[in-house]
Amino acid sequence: MDGVPYSARILNLQHWIVSALPAVCSLQGFRQSSLTLLQSDSSSLTLNSSFLKSQEVAFRIRAAAINSQDYGEESYVVSTLSALQTPVCAVQPHEGSVLTSFKISCSTCAGMPCPSQHGSLTYCFYPKTNSLLHCGPNSELPSVYLPLGEEKNSFVLNITVTVQNAFGDTARTTTTVTVKPEDYNSSNQTFLASITERVNTISKGENSSASLIQLYKSVSSVLNQGSQEKDLNTDNKRELREAMLASLSDVPVTSIQTALVMSEALKEITYKSEELSTSAQVEASSTLEDVSRSLLEVSGEEEEGEQKRKDAATYLFNAVNNVLEASLKNTTENTIGQDTTQVR
Repeated sequence: MDGVPYSARILNLQHWIVSALPAVCSLQGFRQSSLTLLQSDSSSLTLNSSFLKSQEVAFRIRAAAINSQDYGEESYVVSTLSALQTPVCAVQPHEGSVLTSFKISCSTCAGMPCPSQHGSLTYCFYPKTNSLLHCGPNSELPSVYLPLGEEKNSFVLNITVTVQNAFGDTARTTTTVTVKPEDYNSSNQTFLASITERVNTISKGENSSASLIQLYKSVSSVLNQGSQEKDLNTDNKRELREAMLASLSDVPVTSIQTALVMSEALKEITYKSEELSTSAQVEASSTLEDVSRSLLEVSGEEEEGEQKRKDAATYLFNAVNNVLEASLKNTTENTIGQDTTQVR
């Protein structure tokens, strides 16, 4: 931006540095204790060798530009480490349904241990854009449930996997799997019974809360896809959404990641307001209140944690809107019913 003053500051990843900074740094998003001014009033920054030698193997620089009307900022990782290699991932089985338990395995650094300078690695799995499946130190997810693939692409689901080191360097890849709807040819009850069976199995295993949320997001992907919902009648779908909401009310929210995936699940389950019974609305309202409270209480990582908190809040807002819309429809229908009775 022409005529806009620039400033660059270093964000130390290992310890906090306190120094006097210009007034601009009092703006929201800056922490005085974590920033040291490097340069101001220039759109370019040169880091000489002596400065680089004085730093850790990797560090983050935040650049900000501001004038009387505009403000913008961006963070950059400067690293002397070798670049992270693109992970190689595979999904087993290669094809299944929304009720199939899949295994996702990834390897980085050609299957060998990565250099210790990279620190701990974090693997994140996204079955759809901005839809988090899981983030953690493990490169393998032994049992996960996945949402419906893209119908116009033969139900192929593209899973994005990112791996990040302790300094913010990131590598990513995409792996594919086919996720189809469950076969409903026998009867509607077969699908409902299959879900009940999966829920009972999940409740007996480890990490049951995460698996339950994954399963319900997967089932919701079928209920919410127009071309597939004809296989279930309205009563079945209302019953299923109500049961899922009741079950989620018992899931504890103890981390920012759980709050995020739980919020998205609530948004997906309540997506079609006309399929939310009065009981489902009550269950949803209670769970939304609990998750909202937990979202304010749980802690998260610095920038990534705050972004997850914002994303979760957006999902919760959408879910609340869905429930309010369902409540309004019920109220309108009841009013019309009463007026019809009086006319008769």
